[in-house]
Amino acid sequence: MKNKTIAEYMKDVLIEQGFDAICYGDCSLLDDCAQKCTHTNLRKLHPLIRHQRIFSALEKSPLFIKRYVRYERLVRCFYLKESPWILKGH
Repeated sequence: MKNKTIAEYMKDVLIEQGFDAICYGDCSLLDDCAQKCTHTNLRKLHPLIRHQRIFSALEKSPLFIKRYVRYERLVRCFYLKESPWILKGH
């Protein structure tokens, strides 16, 4: 059986939790994704490194669209491609 990618696991987590996007600061969602990625070393990494690795995987994935959101600075935010928000053209 082929393991899912990090992006596929993140998509599963978002759907399970009822969200269509992941942004900086969504620590519980990022950690839930890492827990599902048993074929990687994500669970063993420091949270800051772990979260950056997940975001880098989402950036390369065709399942997500990257946008920027301004908090105290601009941060990456990834939306599922089939998100209603994205389909409306925002």
